[in-house]
Amino acid sequence: MKKSNMRLIGLLVFFNLLSFSSWAQVSSIDQLEKELRGQSMLVRHGAAQKLTLIGGPRVESIFIKLIQRGGVESKRIGLTGLAAVAPQKSELYFKEYLNHPSTLLRWASVLGLGNTADPKWIPELIEIEKNDPGYFKGPNRFPVRETARAAIKKIKMSPRWIYSYDEGLQLARATQKKIILFWKLPEEKWSQKMIDTSFRGEGFKRLKNKFVWIQLDASLQPSLADQWKVSEIPLVQLIDSKEVELERWAGYFSSEVISSDLKGLSTGKLFSTFELENRAQAQPENGEILWDLSQRFEKGQQIDKAAWAWEKIVSLPDSVGTLEREKALFALGFYKGGAGAYSQAIRILKQYIREYPESKEVLNVRYCLALSYLGKGEKRKSLKELQLLSEEDLPDSMSRSVQEVMRKIKESRRRR
Repeated sequence: MKKSNMRLIGLLVFFNLLSFSSWAQVSSIDQLEKELRGQSMLVRHGAAQKLTLIGGPRVESIFIKLIQRGGVESKRIGLTGLAAVAPQKSELYFKEYLNHPSTLLRWASVLGLGNTADPKWIPELIEIEKNDPGYFKGPNRFPVRETARAAIKKIKMSPRWIYSYDEGLQLARATQKKIILFWKLPEEKWSQKMIDTSFRGEGFKRLKNKFVWIQLDASLQPSLADQWKVSEIPLVQLIDSKEVELERWAGYFSSEVISSDLKGLSTGKLFSTFELENRAQAQPENGEILWDLSQRFEKGQQIDKAAWAWEKIVSLPDSVGTLEREKALFALGFYKGGAGAYSQAIRILKQYIREYPESKEVLNVRYCLALSYLGKGEKRKSLKELQLLSEEDLPDSMSRSVQEVMRKIKESRRRR
């Protein structure tokens, strides 16, 4: 096998070392659209649910077709689908069916209005909560009044998004508020999950009016996305009205994490990354500041910057506690291997093994050491390390990976 292919295998395993689970593939949109036209109600509902996970303009158009051309049940699927994937853009559809004779369609429309997070719908929802004709004292599968009450609560706990950067920046400057800038992609499911769950809840009741909330599609704003160094989706940035980034959260984060961090930042109990960087420059040998900074960089997926802080920590052995130093050495070794700096990775990983031979992470470190040897082209050393590792009591997933890499190395040696 070619050396480049072996490196590729090694790196693929390297990047997946800490997460051995695999994601099930989602059925194609074409297939799901066919299932929506099927006879089985269970299959149709399952297809609709999968489409909401995919999201994007094409899925929106499928749900709109159901509303425009289908019967009551198809319209309900279409309305609830739009409520999940594009509530703000679908307000007119929800409004159209608020007074429909069908309880199903009124319920779906109320659900959609709640997902818009727009306070302008609260008066109408209050009226529905009091007077909707589909009220039943007994159990009701589609309770319009109760759903209206829940929608009002959801709106009150959700921020109101602005979809124009310039408009949001202008408002921030006029009100002297900081900006929450949320980047998404239309067919990226974690973006929609964050919109649906991460910016709502009790923690946002007091926070939602403290910031200007801007939501942007990175695919439609490539220059702006490049300006803000958007390399991970979803991405949340906290910036001030002078367009200085104070903090970033890259990837999916829960409502509890986002609200807790924002509360700490807004009250001054938590230093922003921007402030920590300034403190680190003023106190370059303060290990605690460097450690906090590395954690913020890692949370924001700014791994190059995090590695800079880890290297500083490792070079100052008495500046942090033993646990923080161990974590910094561990992370730095992984980073160097993933970046292709195999010689440095080997040196750092061997240092980790010498200093922390009893660590619970030492098997992972030995495995990464073997992969770093492989990446450097030292197959004999890699194979030796893997063989020693295979004699340990390994988790099943790691054992399979070790055996697979060993097999590939042996095959490549036989072909020479």
